[in-house]
Amino acid sequence: MTIDTSTSVPDGGGFPGFGEPPVVTVLTVDDVEYSIFADPTMAALKAIREIAEHVRPRRGCQEGICGKCESKVNGRETRLCITPIGTLNGAVVVTPAPRKSIWG
Repeated sequence: MTIDTSTSVPDGGGFPGFGEPPVVTVLTVDDVEYSIFADPTMAALKAIREIAEHVRPRRGCQEGICGKCESKVNGRETRLCITPIGTLNGAVVVTPAPRKSIWG
């Protein structure tokens, strides 16, 4: 599989002016393997939802406080909103199942 590195990454992640050059991070999320080309300091939640377009990780406070984005990364509970995507190369991520509506 080839990755087109000529395209720009929207909102490079990280902190403005302090971002790193984009790298490829390969990880498995809910049994689907993704190769994400992004700034390694970008929040894993943002990279998984916006670049890989995997919508199962839930959004919350984006600050690591509420725990809504908490998922298992290699068997450990991890808050994806404060975890840099660059630290997850080769990781296996399991997100919580979607909540069921009480209305059916």
